[in-house]
Amino acid sequence: MPVTSTVAAKKWEKTILTVQRWSYWIIGLLVLLFTSYFYYSGLDRPVAGVLWFLGGFIILYYYWIKWFVLKQQADPDFNPAATGACPDYLSLIPPNSGLYKPTSRTQYFCVDYIGVSRNGGLLRTKPADIAKDIKNPKYRFSVDPAKDFKTAAGRAAFVNRLTKAGLSYNSVADNTLPTQEEFAYTSDLSPDVGTQMASYASILAQKAKTAKK
Repeated sequence: MPVTSTVAAKKWEKTILTVQRWSYWIIGLLVLLFTSYFYYSGLDRPVAGVLWFLGGFIILYYYWIKWFVLKQQADPDFNPAATGACPDYLSLIPPNSGLYKPTSRTQYFCVDYIGVSRNGGLLRTKPADIAKDIKNPKYRFSVDPAKDFKTAAGRAAFVNRLTKAGLSYNSVADNTLPTQEEFAYTSDLSPDVGTQMASYASILAQKAKTAKK
């Protein structure tokens, strides 16, 4: 993405956030004042009106802090410090097993002993054949949390590899939310898991492009 487009996108994102913040207080206070006045004057219950206003303001302030002030927690499914996390139902082959030499200190391989790939993108192996099959990329799935989970671009590439291998990873491709802040993804995207993951990968890729300077 060109620098000018990235700068414009960031400015637009900042503008939208500012509008959301102002709208939250303006709409919230208008509703709160109207309902409080209704209790205070319309129903002739001044004490209830005051209590309603104070309680409503506390609730508004609580959600203001929760939604606009506190930083959202990172998605636990994409923890760069994770060790030994494999796609669903795959088995870990530790990097110190002597069966392969990892390319980094945090890389390791996962293999399929039960045949979970939906499209044959990752072939099934057997424990007795693992010494031979681990050398074949068709029988192994590489995971490097420090590389795959640290950035939006890394997560996008990881999800794309999952899709090609016909795999799923924790909340990715089921009915839960895989992220809490960066991406809007739900199971309503598509009834087909593969299409869901492809859609999610495109969201990740777009986020990565937007973040580039």
